[in-house]
Amino acid sequence: MGSSSSTAQTRSSGQRERGRGRLGDVNRKERRDETFVSPWVKWLMFSFNMLFWLISWVLIAIGIWAYFATQQYNSGTSDTKSLFDIFFDISLLFIIFGSVIFLLAFLGAIGSLRENTCLLKTFAAFLIIIFLAEVAIVIAVFALSATVRLKLQDILKEEAVRDYRDNINTQNVIDWFQETFECCGVGSTGYKIWEENKYFNCSSQGFEACSVPYSCCIDPYTFDSEVANTRCGAGVLEDTVSQAEAAAIIHTNGCVDAAIQTAKDNMFLIGGVGVGIVIPQLLGILLAKILWSQIEDQKARWGG
Repeated sequence: MGSSSSTAQTRSSGQRERGRGRLGDVNRKERRDETFVSPWVKWLMFSFNMLFWLISWVLIAIGIWAYFATQQYNSGTSDTKSLFDIFFDISLLFIIFGSVIFLLAFLGAIGSLRENTCLLKTFAAFLIIIFLAEVAIVIAVFALSATVRLKLQDILKEEAVRDYRDNINTQNVIDWFQETFECCGVGSTGYKIWEENKYFNCSSQGFEACSVPYSCCIDPYTFDSEVANTRCGAGVLEDTVSQAEAAAIIHTNGCVDAAIQTAKDNMFLIGGVGVGIVIPQLLGILLAKILWSQIEDQKARWGG
């Protein structure tokens, strides 16, 4: 009798343990089925990065196309690329910026889709570094404006002016800059800086001696509305031509000063562009922080 009672109690105890085990499994499954990650935040983060991922592909494609399109004009120049060459090669800038955006968008998109906190934190860290670098550059430009101006003039004199005819990318950028800002040369000497170029120097034996690029001219399209007169600035560097006489034909002020003055006249526009660049970065950092916090909170609730 005692043996039967003991067996019944053991069976009953085992049934209760199995019942509690099943209940625990059900509770754990219910907790696993619950999510504390907002689908709005997750898919907004994913869509945000997918948009920039597509933009990155467009930038890279344009850069590659432009790079090969300009190689035929640079076939006679050195393939060695200095930092300055890269800065003036718009095609390479497109490829570099596109690649950076691609990397960031990849981290953000995959991190949000897979709910991977490591990728999300890496994504946010890169954006923070870029943001701080931008802030540092702006502060340096305003705090050291005179030093920055002089350094920029020296660099442009040594690299851009002297390399004008030898590199199609440099030539295109300088021509665009001089036409857009209605200037000529870089420093306080303005158009006179072109004496540093071996083709425009008055000692040159070429047909461009004592002249300046057509983009310096006030009206380079005098004879043809589509084709520029490349000889419109002929003779302006001769000693017999005064600055006042040259000013009737070409823009005589330097481009660095012209660009700074244009920036001062359009501070609100520049500020708007700056805000347009900063807001997506801050939004990306904010979304990444919210998402990885929600993921970590969910893991803590699951005990994992």
